[in-house]
Amino acid sequence: MANERIKDSEIDRLLEIQGITDPDKLTKHMIISLQFADQKTYTEFIEYVKASHLMPFLTTPWLQTLLISLWMNNKDCNGSLCELNCILLDLLFKKANAKEGYFRKGTTFKCLSNTSYIEPQNDILKAIAKAAFHFTFSLKKSLVFSKFELRNYMSEDQLKFCLDAGLLTVLCNNRVSIGSQLMSFQHETVQEFLAALHVANSKMNEIKSLLIEHTYNVLEMSQVIIYLCGLDCGIANELINRLTDGDFFNDMNHALSTYIVHFENKKLEAFNTDYKTIGNIRKSKDGWDNDSRILAVSFLFQRMMIAGFIEAKASGQMDICLKCRDFTFNTYLNESESNALCSLLMYNKSNVRTLILESDKLQISELVTVIQQSSHCLERVKAKVVPEIHRAFNNLKLQELHLIGRLNVQSVFDMLTSMSNVRFLFIEDSTCNEAISIPATLKYFDLKNITCSDVFLQRLLVQLSLLKQFKIVQFEMCDVNVSDCNRSIVQSDPLPMDMSTFHVSIKQSSI
Repeated sequence: MANERIKDSEIDRLLEIQGITDPDKLTKHMIISLQFADQKTYTEFIEYVKASHLMPFLTTPWLQTLLISLWMNNKDCNGSLCELNCILLDLLFKKANAKEGYFRKGTTFKCLSNTSYIEPQNDILKAIAKAAFHFTFSLKKSLVFSKFELRNYMSEDQLKFCLDAGLLTVLCNNRVSIGSQLMSFQHETVQEFLAALHVANSKMNEIKSLLIEHTYNVLEMSQVIIYLCGLDCGIANELINRLTDGDFFNDMNHALSTYIVHFENKKLEAFNTDYKTIGNIRKSKDGWDNDSRILAVSFLFQRMMIAGFIEAKASGQMDICLKCRDFTFNTYLNESESNALCSLLMYNKSNVRTLILESDKLQISELVTVIQQSSHCLERVKAKVVPEIHRAFNNLKLQELHLIGRLNVQSVFDMLTSMSNVRFLFIEDSTCNEAISIPATLKYFDLKNITCSDVFLQRLLVQLSLLKQFKIVQFEMCDVNVSDCNRSIVQSDPLPMDMSTFHVSIKQSSI
């Protein structure tokens, strides 16, 4: 159609390509067409893409073409999304017959320092980046805008250059005037990268007025933040702080508390979501209670921070100072994500609020270090019990504690006795034959997959029934096997205790 110069009046129907229906098939065809022999294979390419966290690029034809071409020519992007976008921009600037020129080392971001056609047109890059920022951080993110709106940020010549380069494209619409022509970036990810570039080049007080409108919507800007981590981690942290408020992290804290107390009901629902479907967490969503919704946000926030850390490392950032307080290691994370989360944890080891270990990715020495250095702020822990950590738990201000594995009764007795704030205690996959001390502040106590003696159970019930701090104490047992039952130990006369507010739930346990 471009070669034939078909007039708009002659077009009966306009078809717009939105994406790839079968990226695997297209990838295989491209790899075959770009080589004379089968030196490189589709399997090798996919392994590279997964290791470099570039899978999202395979759903867009031109980004996929660029990625395959670079890989076929042995140009490794080291997993840096910022570098890949800069290569793409450099090729587009070259396409528009831009002059050749280079940035001096140390005068710009590392990802731009290896480009060959951007520096002489740096004013154009800054103009289009400013426009991308405003369209991305407007009250409602805009992927389509008018020529008139673009002229607020660039001259007619700069606009023509961007169209010639393919940075911008005109959407065909006969019903609008030339000044109102609708335009867009070639792809949303390019707009987001340019927006991040503008944030990294700007003083935060110059753009804070737009950022205020996006408070609590940090996940909607997740890709911009990930790019910004590769450009400047310090500014990325500041942007995150601007996009969140005290309520955001307070809500996350409450949701994580709900998760550790009722994790069996919350796990699958919270992890099976993504940035696009979660939307604004202040809006209602059918089938989601508020705790589950905010819990999903907390896990997505962690995934965003992991991706940001990986991008910062791949982009050569020297001071990776991303700040996190809540850490959940689970089976949903692949190896590279788990390794990144471990590194992120150690960067924040003195300010950890939540540490949930559902996988064995953390070394015992690392766990002990985090517990010791975050003893002043650690509120909840879920971890396997090993002798090395018993002493580290003493005198902590934990509110929720989930222990997995066989307990050393004396060590646990000392540990629980020293805790003054514990309201939830969960013991799982253990054997309990000796009495343990129950903290007076306890409100919830759960046993799961436990083998215990009848003496342990009787003394435990007596201790729980004597707690007076709360109107209701909830005690749950699931898959509990009481061994060595001896009916003679049961007292014939009832103990002088009030059981009216004591709730017991027993599931799948022995008689």
